[in-house]
Amino acid sequence: TVPIQEVALEGFKSKTLKEANSKDLKPSPPGQSMEYHTN
Repeated sequence: TVPIQEVALEGFKSKTLKEANSKDLKPSPPGQSMEYHTN
């Protein structure tokens, strides 16, 4: 089985990548992603 956290993190990664591509921006730094993930 895959941990729920891992699935959520993957979904968050793909979401940020899609948003970054649509807005032509760079993905958020790893620190920001982890901060968002833990909150």
